Amino acid sequence: MVTRSVLIALLAWLLMLFARPVSRSCAEEPKKNSDQGQLRLPINPLKTVSKGDWNACVGTQTLSHSPSGQRRIMTLWTVTEVTSDTVVIERDTSLPDVSIRKQSLHSLKRAEAPTLVGLLPCVSDVRDATVTNADRCIRGRTFGCKRLTGTEDEGYGRKHVVEVSLSEDVLVFGLVAFSYGAVDGSAEEELELVGYGHEGTTSWGMTLESVKQAMRVTDSKR
Repeated sequence: MVTRSVLIALLAWLLMLFARPVSRSCAEEPKKNSDQGQLRLPINPLKTVSKGDWNACVGTQTLSHSPSGQRRIMTLWTVTEVTSDTVVIERDTSLPDVSIRKQSLHSLKRAEAPTLVGLLPCVSDVRDATVTNADRCIRGRTFGCKRLTGTEDEGYGRKHVVEVSLSEDVLVFGLVAFSYGAVDGSAEEELELVGYGHEGTTSWGMTLESVKQAMRVTDSKR
């Protein structure tokens, strides 16, 4: 006969099991974080941004619990508003199984480097971060970058290794490459720069129209 204490212990174990979070993707809804105490980027590209600047990245997302396995991601950041003190950046994310998501990031202060959360809302509480100088070569061009590496601890044993490469030569956030992988292998996401420019002009890589067309094609594959 099962005793009352055994039933209570079993119930507690089940609650812990189902309350345990799964690894998140940076394409998902952002975590709620304030800027206070958050890790800031090693460069501040917001000082020189202009309305209409854009930056596009493409990559893959792999989730072990997803039946679709690996899926393609495209993200487009566009500066929509600039004042003497603040800047507003819109982020469009295209996934093959959801509609294109539009998110206006909160007003960022131009006088200080943005937080890592400001650039990648899914990331929080990155610890033991280090910054090194590391070039990144993409499609024949070498970008001089600051590479930030750290570990995010979500609790419940969920840890992610975060790596971000940033260049002052690239518009908007300066993002050149990003990787976000669960230590247990349950999730992995990678992004790499494919183009950037200002309004209808292209400074490097894909044109803005090509990026938007590719995002529509990606979004239609559902």
